[in-house]
Amino acid sequence: MFKITVIIATSNGRTDLLFDRALNSVYNQTFYDNVDVIIADDTDSIEPLENILNKKRINMAGKMPTRIIKNSRTKKHSGTGAWNTAALSCIDFDNLEETHFIAFLDDDDSWDSNYLSKVADIINSCDDPNDIGLISCAINFINSNGVSSVLYPSEETLTLENVFIRNPHIQGSNLFINLKVFLSIGGFDESLKSTTDRDLMMRYIEFSNIRKNIKTFFIKEALVNYFYDDNLNRVTNNKEGKSQGLDLFYRKYDYLFDKKIKEKSLERAFKLFSYEPFKYIELQDYKIKKNNEDKNYNKFNLILGFICFDENNIKELLESFFCLNFNDYIKDFDICIVSSIDYKERFDLIINNYTNKCSINLKYLNDKKSISKNRTYLQNFIYDYGHNKYASDFVTWIIDDDCRFYSLYNNEKYYINYFYYISKYLNTDIDCLLGVNSGDIPLPFFSALRTQLLDLSYHIKTENYDNVCRDYVSLKNKEYYYDLSSKDFDFLEYPILNFYGTVEDNIKSLKQACIFTRQIEADIETIGSLGEKSIYRGCNTIIYNSELLKIDNFTPDDNSYNRRSDFNWAIINSVLLDRNIISINLPIMHVRYHDNFNLEHELKKIDNDLIGMIFYRVFKFMCEKIKYDNKEPSFYECLEYMNNELYKLKTKIFFNINRTHALNDIISSLLNDTLYYNQYKSFEFYIDKVLFLLKSFCENNKLSLNKEVYNSTLNKIYSYLY
Repeated sequence: MFKITVIIATSNGRTDLLFDRALNSVYNQTFYDNVDVIIADDTDSIEPLENILNKKRINMAGKMPTRIIKNSRTKKHSGTGAWNTAALSCIDFDNLEETHFIAFLDDDDSWDSNYLSKVADIINSCDDPNDIGLISCAINFINSNGVSSVLYPSEETLTLENVFIRNPHIQGSNLFINLKVFLSIGGFDESLKSTTDRDLMMRYIEFSNIRKNIKTFFIKEALVNYFYDDNLNRVTNNKEGKSQGLDLFYRKYDYLFDKKIKEKSLERAFKLFSYEPFKYIELQDYKIKKNNEDKNYNKFNLILGFICFDENNIKELLESFFCLNFNDYIKDFDICIVSSIDYKERFDLIINNYTNKCSINLKYLNDKKSISKNRTYLQNFIYDYGHNKYASDFVTWIIDDDCRFYSLYNNEKYYINYFYYISKYLNTDIDCLLGVNSGDIPLPFFSALRTQLLDLSYHIKTENYDNVCRDYVSLKNKEYYYDLSSKDFDFLEYPILNFYGTVEDNIKSLKQACIFTRQIEADIETIGSLGEKSIYRGCNTIIYNSELLKIDNFTPDDNSYNRRSDFNWAIINSVLLDRNIISINLPIMHVRYHDNFNLEHELKKIDNDLIGMIFYRVFKFMCEKIKYDNKEPSFYECLEYMNNELYKLKTKIFFNINRTHALNDIISSLLNDTLYYNQYKSFEFYIDKVLFLLKSFCENNKLSLNKEVYNSTLNKIYSYLY
């Protein structure tokens, strides 16, 4: 048995075409068993479309159930975000063994009534439908004058060389693809504003060459009507969007071909789209203008606070801190540190080097507690110390112990006048600033596994190619490193050709859990600029209102939930207590030590991080309902909300599992018969462990909102409101 989901992306208000042409042709199919339809829309409100859909389906009973969803990913990039949103919503964790196909249709095109029937015949003729990668039929190409011609995709058109030069005649409306294959090749690249179909086919060909069992079928009948209308708002009519897509397409693939092939491709692009190749220009080395730093701001008392259980971290952190210039903005400063009694002898020796510079106060705990309890203990320690010495006249800067007081720019240290910016927002209505970081990701290393493998695969392919364009676009201050985040989806299939060292060096870095391409660089053009209100507290928190220190880092327990207790702290302060917490582009360096890398510890961090990511969303939902709607959400409302959020997270994880498996196979194939092969194969042990954990998270219910957690969370909320 197999399932088919029809996916239609829509935008630009093309409602008439969507319902009268595209959807009509779907509902008129002669084959409709186990077929449903998803319409993904870019607009903020889908209610108008739902009203029209309800009227259209009055006499359809249960045939082809249809739903309209919002595009929750990248918008205005040729439908890529909407298509990927819809595809991920097809993942059914209760039926993962079922063969699921997705059939794309543009909202201004149509299908012959036998299209799905012809496709189903091919599926039924195969011994194993899971081996079917893609089925494509001929296209009836209809121009704006109503003149038609037939375009035939075939084995001859679907080659790397042909796709690089020209359209393989497989596009949005005749693309019928296995869902798992679609996920394995990375879905649509959301960085592209055009040329998305050709890019997808380049990756499909690469994947099918590696996975020899994958079969491609072609139907030599024109079962799809592609309407080319010059008056419609479409990508092919948008010169800027077309150029951007081609720029990135050539950046990704031109190293594969010789000069003659490139010239053919560029000739066609110029003839059809007046495209001219992008000329790479080095980005200017922007520097902060020192004369903009007004030194007339009020001086302030500062307490630096952190928790530390690492000798290297405390040594290097203090060393970098005392390199800063305190004279212009600091009246007095102190350091408060929380650690374990096990480190007392060594830590005392280190801090003795700095006791003549300021007061350094260490609290040694008898044992390590949970992250949330340690954070709360540190905050209480700073609050009591600060009020005893300064009353309320002090600023608290809380950081993680693996931070350093400089930033990363062009892969070098970049020094910032931090105290100037802290002073600048003194005596304003800001209660707290949440700064960013640069350098290594402050999250579990393996959360960036997919993108690191993508970059490694491109490094291997381009190692002996001199003309690869490095750092093609500005990548500053992006959160593309976190594969499971909800930000910057457009970077997931976008390779960062930002290599330092050889392929061997990069494989070694991966084995040591070290990011080698996607380190976070400071956006030095906007350093010190304020962002929006935020709850995304991380390793860099500047607190002006000391009352915030009294708020504990709430979690329902000390184990599974405590990885995101910093977000819960911000939610209590901002939502329940109306405090003004603002993001700021004031990065500090995050340094990850890899010589004592512990895989089991890393895996546990990922597991807990995923659970914490869901709980903080539920906690925020409950806080906002009670505070703003004056309504206590029921246990079942919260459970439904949690399950919806959990499903969205699991779909992204499942996407990454499939893509990471494929990238691993591609890299192994590329390295076969090379000196790097055995070195990489030893890294596969880590990949297998991570993917097993992520697969387990998808298949097992590791997060359950029971009545006890629900009630304790309600009690916590009410304790701050009343």
